[in-house]
Amino acid sequence: IFLILLTAFVFGDDCGGNCISKNCPSCPCGREEKRVNLGPICTRYSWNQICCHCIVRAESRANANSVRYDKDKGFDVGLFHINKKYWGICNNDQPPCVELNNVMCAIQVYEMNGHNWKSWSTARRCGCAN
Repeated sequence: IFLILLTAFVFGDDCGGNCISKNCPSCPCGREEKRVNLGPICTRYSWNQICCHCIVRAESRANANSVRYDKDKGFDVGLFHINKKYWGICNNDQPPCVELNNVMCAIQVYEMNGHNWKSWSTARRCGCAN
C-alpha cells in the first residue's frame, strides 16, 4: 500500500479515470465518473448549442467529475473544465464540480470574454473560435 501511495504522490493520480491528464496531485471532483445528458446543460443559456455540446464533449467527455491538471495553470474541473483562476469569481474559490455550478461558471466565463468560446482550448477544434 505504501508503494502505491508513494507512486500516486510522486507521479500523480488518474482519480479513478476522472483525471484526463493522468497527473493530478489530488482529485477535487472525486473518483467516480458522472456522465450527464448535455441537452439540459447546454440549453441553460442562449449560446450556440452545437458549440456547447462539442466543447463539453471535447473538454470532459460529458463527465461532470472530469479534471485536468497542469502544473503551471492548475486544475480545470467539471463539464466545461473551468480553470482554477475563475473559481473565485464564480464559485467562492471552490472547484465547480456540481453540474449546475459548473455551467453557471461557464456562463460567467463566456460572458466575461465577450460572449464567445475563446477561453476554451477546444473551441477551434469545434469550429467555435469566434
